[in-house]
Amino acid sequence: MSHLHFSPLVRMDLHTLFDYIVKDNPVAAKGLLGELKETCRRIARFPEIGVLREDLAHDLRGFPVRNYIIFYRRRHGIRRHCHCEEP
Repeated sequence: MSHLHFSPLVRMDLHTLFDYIVKDNPVAAKGLLGELKETCRRIARFPEIGVLREDLAHDLRGFPVRNYIIFYRRRHGIRRHCHCEEP
């Protein structure tokens, strides 16, 4: 069974993104946040789903969600850390 861990940096990224979008569209902000979290849960279950991005960093993978890319890598066995970044 995989375990998903959102690091403090990830939580801050998600909160900042939500705060930015919610000003203009609260429904869209809530939907995007849910989609990002669900995608991270899917990545935790299927870690090979993302594209390997060795050009950026060792063992780094990326997976797109709308206009964003979730970057992650394996840590401590099956635990993963997700980081969201706009391309």
